[in-house]
Amino acid sequence: MDFLKVVSEMNTESVKIAAVVVLYHPSNDVLSNIRSYAAEVECLFLIDNSAVQNDWIIEKAQEWNTNARYKYLGGNKGIGVALNCGCELAMAEGCSWILTMDQDSYFNGHDFARMRGGLAYAGFPAGAAIITPRHLVHHHFSVATTGERYQVEKSAMTSGNLLSLAAYKKAGPFREDYFIDYVDHEYCLRLRKNGYIIYCDTSIALQHALGDFQLHSISGKSVGASHHNALRRYYMTRNGFDTAWKYFSVDPLFAFKIIRTRITELIKVMLFERDKRKKVKAFFYGFAHFLCGRFGVFKSFQ
Repeated sequence: MDFLKVVSEMNTESVKIAAVVVLYHPSNDVLSNIRSYAAEVECLFLIDNSAVQNDWIIEKAQEWNTNARYKYLGGNKGIGVALNCGCELAMAEGCSWILTMDQDSYFNGHDFARMRGGLAYAGFPAGAAIITPRHLVHHHFSVATTGERYQVEKSAMTSGNLLSLAAYKKAGPFREDYFIDYVDHEYCLRLRKNGYIIYCDTSIALQHALGDFQLHSISGKSVGASHHNALRRYYMTRNGFDTAWKYFSVDPLFAFKIIRTRITELIKVMLFERDKRKKVKAFFYGFAHFLCGRFGVFKSFQ
């Protein structure tokens, strides 16, 4: 689809978009990431989960978007709190869509302008709650394309998503008691349970960083391991099993995939990663807390 054609067919008055960026101890490198989409949205909200304020960042952001605002949460309240804060601010500004971003992701060139242009294009799919780009993670795309621009997906990572705020109102806020991992997948499954559809705009690529990824060799084959710390392993296990259990009826195959991933990751920890004992302990703590329904912040591995 030609970029200029899409932009010329946009009804900019009917599509008002905000962006929420979740910050966590941002460095100067974060600025170039934000710049890749800041001028293409009507409102830009910088929600800071850091231990200290980083209000220096707002001065630069306002050079690219005069309606940029910074909000410090007073510490790490989790991804769900930050996203909900951004969505509430966006709805108060009368926005109909919100771009959810983490600080390590960015778009190339005019990619985000093309992505938002699709919202007003005649071929935009009905029933969409989320439009996600293809994530380029460790030189591999997260989604294989079938050749169609808009392709139905089961779920999507948070960063780079255009989320319908009408769908957000119906499905409810992001889960704050998950704190971090599986906040995105739980929300996608909840949207699908409410009759919405997740689409990937396969013409758009998002540059995305994900963990301390390393390749290892076993029997002559390369195997990737994420090397997340023990606390992240706890949240991944607890929230992953909870998501699989709660949405098994929505998508049994996806639920089984979550469980398989968590077990596979445990095996990789035992084979390749450092702090094996601590991470295995975190896995079993996470599983036990899933079974007894204990959620929220857990600090034993910090």
